[in-house]
Amino acid sequence: MRNNLTDLNAEIDRREKELAVLRAARDLLSLSEGASVTVAVASESSNSNGNGASAPSKRNSGREGTARLLKQFDRKEVATIEAAAHRAGMTVRQAGIGVLVRHGYLRPKRGGYVRTAKEFHA
Repeated sequence: MRNNLTDLNAEIDRREKELAVLRAARDLLSLSEGASVTVAVASESSNSNGNGASAPSKRNSGREGTARLLKQFDRKEVATIEAAAHRAGMTVRQAGIGVLVRHGYLRPKRGGYVRTAKEFHA
């Protein structure tokens, strides 16, 4: 019984912290018109890094970045790697474009790249 009560209190504390963040975001939005606030709330998982946020594995975080980059390319419109990497929030060096071309996810075309039909599973 004591363990359940402790777990319940811990859950209430965690949610109150999340609510405090949301209330602060609401207060910021009410102060200025046209402002936007992004609020990210992490849920606890078995792969926790100690502060309640989930720590993604290196493999998954890399694959998620690759998926973000590939979403910047279209099947018909040519896009430069610089523009696509910037929109994906990474540097050109982090993009690893050669690997994506070599494995058939992108194809060079007229000074840029286009997406192929090959699916990428993140």
